[in-house]
Amino acid sequence: MSKKLLTGGALVAACAVIGYTAMSFATKSDNSAREAASSASGVQVADASGAVVPLSEADPLEPYAGTITESGGFTGDVVEGSPDAKVTVIEYASLTCPHCASFHKTIYNPLKPDYIDNGKIRFIYRDFPLDNFALAASVIARCGGERRMVGLVDLFLDKQPEWRGADNILDELKRLARLGGLGSDQIDKCMSDQALGQSIVDRARNGQEVFDVNSTPTVLINGEKFRATSLGAMREKLDSLLEE
Repeated sequence: MSKKLLTGGALVAACAVIGYTAMSFATKSDNSAREAASSASGVQVADASGAVVPLSEADPLEPYAGTITESGGFTGDVVEGSPDAKVTVIEYASLTCPHCASFHKTIYNPLKPDYIDNGKIRFIYRDFPLDNFALAASVIARCGGERRMVGLVDLFLDKQPEWRGADNILDELKRLARLGGLGSDQIDKCMSDQALGQSIVDRARNGQEVFDVNSTPTVLINGEKFRATSLGAMREKLDSLLEE
């Protein structure tokens, strides 16, 4: 889904759906983007050593350990595969993006047993919501903490046509989340958790500023963008790096 990040009133509308403070995703020049990244909103994350640092000072190629918010939501990255693998794949995705659902089904799922589960690579999913419902879905996926996040992201991408086509998308997202093990009260707490929502907004902005992410899915392999057009192309790239 090639689309500019939400700007101005569109972002206000997106954040207002779940009560978040609006922040601008306006496209910046390289210099101004770097300046913005260095003085970003002050969101705190934990680095690999466990020390709490501003998002702008965290290594964007390393997993963000994140924090647990008051609602129990998780703000960090979940690493699948081996944390010590020589190849790191980072995917920036929007949960409403059909291309992301296709990547999940035709590339991620087939790669998982051969490259992730056996520790050949480490895989990191990062939120890059392109609309208000994607932001809501990201919040809910993080609501169950680190333990449930991967499963809920899988569920939302697998069932994307169903909930995106529902008469009430938020109600359908909540229904799926309950099937995924979340309670109604917990979901409601996360939906009104400004710190959790703001962390998603800030991480997405950080991805735009540091890696020039402006569409989804955007795939980075060892820090460089890779056009993952097919499972075969992805396997070929990973195998070449693993053989080096």
